[in-house]
Amino acid sequence: MEEIPQESLYDEFLHNIGNIKNLFDLMALCISYTLNKIDETEFDPINILNSFDSKSSEIIDSLSRYKQGKEIDIEYKCLEQLKIQLCNVLSENINIINICIQIIMWIDNNYEPEYENDGICTYEALNSQFNNKICIIPRINNRIDDFSSIFSDEKGQEAFRKDYPVRKVFYNNIICRYIILDEIFLKNYNVRIHHLGCGNGFVRKTIDKQTLSFAIFPVLNSDISEYFQLNKFKTEKISYFEIDGMHEGKEEALKQRYCKLLNSCNFDNIDFLIFPEMLMTKNILNSFKKCRTGNCLTFWGSIWEDMKNQSVITGTNGTEILSYDKKIGFALKGDRIYLEHLKERIKKVPYDVLDIEGIGRVGICICRDLTFQEVYNLHAYLETNILIVPAFSESMDIYTGAEELAKKEKCIVVLANSCSACYNKNTAAEIGFLVVPAKKRNTRSVYKEIYGNLSCVDECRSVCKGILFTVDFSNKMEKDDLLTMKITKTAVIS
Repeated sequence: MEEIPQESLYDEFLHNIGNIKNLFDLMALCISYTLNKIDETEFDPINILNSFDSKSSEIIDSLSRYKQGKEIDIEYKCLEQLKIQLCNVLSENINIINICIQIIMWIDNNYEPEYENDGICTYEALNSQFNNKICIIPRINNRIDDFSSIFSDEKGQEAFRKDYPVRKVFYNNIICRYIILDEIFLKNYNVRIHHLGCGNGFVRKTIDKQTLSFAIFPVLNSDISEYFQLNKFKTEKISYFEIDGMHEGKEEALKQRYCKLLNSCNFDNIDFLIFPEMLMTKNILNSFKKCRTGNCLTFWGSIWEDMKNQSVITGTNGTEILSYDKKIGFALKGDRIYLEHLKERIKKVPYDVLDIEGIGRVGICICRDLTFQEVYNLHAYLETNILIVPAFSESMDIYTGAEELAKKEKCIVVLANSCSACYNKNTAAEIGFLVVPAKKRNTRSVYKEIYGNLSCVDECRSVCKGILFTVDFSNKMEKDDLLTMKITKTAVIS
């Protein structure tokens, strides 16, 4: 893998031009060379873009010819001509910083990513070179921005605006189509993107819809210890349990509970089907992987096994798209229970996100992942539009992170919890929620729809009825001085 040139290695920069394989490699090279050489306080991209001379025009013409050549399948020839043109111009000791910025801005304004297929495509960066220092990923057109634009105020300002509290690479504030992941980010995160294009059944189903529906099934409303063998630990501040297998016959009973609710679903009305954390086993999941769930995305809660807590996401009729390992967990050391960051154990396991045409960037985290700053920062940096959170918790402190993401980062957060998590509470408890960005007069705010554990206990004894949240991005809702998209809440199974 090519090393990005350091500040004094101008000759190596010229050499690396010869190794680029596409325009994203060139973009990454230019970003890496200029990133620490720009005075951000004095930087004026408009002035640089307007300072074109004959040499700048030659390079831009070469970039345009490459784009045209790619369209008529003579990409390689045009790429070689572009590299020769760049080396000739830059070897004349002109202002390389300005040239690099002009290249970056031209690619941002004129070039869109292409994917290997229009179904599901998995990748870590659009650039194949220099990705140990710089990774380029796309920004995704999304429903929330569409709504925000439609319902802008009388001054033309969008209904929702971002706060940008998280450290961002300088270029992320001036380019439109792409997000730049720099070396600092890459040392802490390993990101993998699964792009769902128009050839995917879920995309075909949702791309022209004005609504998205989230079906949440708490699954159980009884004591989890009736089904699972538990090792329980407790301190003054926290209680914790580990799953150590299932009681005899209970795996089949749990499977039949899933079967009843799945057989009762109308999948045409569901876009995202979500189950809670820990109430799944490999055997049950394998039996459902060929289940005809239509063109919806299913988040199968999570499976606890060998000290690993993993969620699996499937697409059209059970096709597995990705799996996600919980990043934060509890651990027992001696007689003390403490929150343990599992960074060392899972640092090679990527954070997986879904880029869905027509919807946006969809992320997943499991339960208390969202209470940790590192996980919050990741989704803020990636500009995640929808975050799905399978959970099993009697505490609602997860809401704090969800509220911050919705308010500051324009993210919809869906918490799918189980009634069993609050089984020992004698009073009605909030189990889960959907949180969306909102505007209260002229300030950022959030709107929350919750579901509780006592509203449907009798109805759910035989089969969990579930909760269906439907978000309408074409209509606004004004409630308690809040402006947001229209939301309705019904049972999944009537």
